[in-house]
Amino acid sequence: MESDSSNYTLCDDTSQVRIAFFSIGTCLSALGCVFNGVLLYIFLGKTQRSYPFQTFLAFLDFMLCALYIHCFGLLSISVEYKIAFLYNFVMDSNVVTLVMSRIVQLSIPYTLIANSAEKLTMILGIDCESQFSLRLRIGVILLLLGTATSLRINGLYLYFIDEDENCDFYHRKWLSSHQEEQAKWIHFENVLTFFHTFVSFVLLCALNIVVVAKLRVQHRKTRRQSTSPAQLFSVYFRNFLGSKSITVLTPVGNTTTQTLETRVLC
Repeated sequence: MESDSSNYTLCDDTSQVRIAFFSIGTCLSALGCVFNGVLLYIFLGKTQRSYPFQTFLAFLDFMLCALYIHCFGLLSISVEYKIAFLYNFVMDSNVVTLVMSRIVQLSIPYTLIANSAEKLTMILGIDCESQFSLRLRIGVILLLLGTATSLRINGLYLYFIDEDENCDFYHRKWLSSHQEEQAKWIHFENVLTFFHTFVSFVLLCALNIVVVAKLRVQHRKTRRQSTSPAQLFSVYFRNFLGSKSITVLTPVGNTTTQTLETRVLC
């Protein structure tokens, strides 16, 4: 009797709260797929400039939402409506889906870091539209994806699908792990988690602080130029005379050897 009770507890997975949570998450993930699909369509076909990092981020977000739907949305549907082939398909591919989601999650923060670094280079005046620059950014994306894959591919050996024939058909499979293999990788996982959560966060914050500081300096310079006496003089007379063009004399050079330049403002 005690054995039956423990077996029932292990197999029972019909919580209505859990199903409701998965349903809400699936709806939000479906919206995420739609919006990121639109972003991919815009970035890949509707813009003159190239946005490799933003495009890759949209793809990663799309994949994250799609993987959630596969792991939890389709599983809930198969259990709720008793669709045997869908249940087997989702559960048998769960290990691969989990590894893919871990690769995507690891890639996202470092892609954000690369995107912030690209913004900084643009602010510093470095040309980001040349073919060399485009190839360099695509190379960075491939390097990020390859590194994330190599760091997370070990999940294929750490996890497996366990099965208990004594359970109900739609609750007999679940994701489990090899305890011996996990013990071997525990230090590696701890270091990787530290870099993934803390180091990437610090790098991203530092880069964004520098970007904001540079933008602030540029904004101040622009304001100083737009509020110079010559500019105010020309705007005043343009409004006063109602003319589309006016000739303005502005000083050129340093204070000791200033000359007058005739400027036509249209």
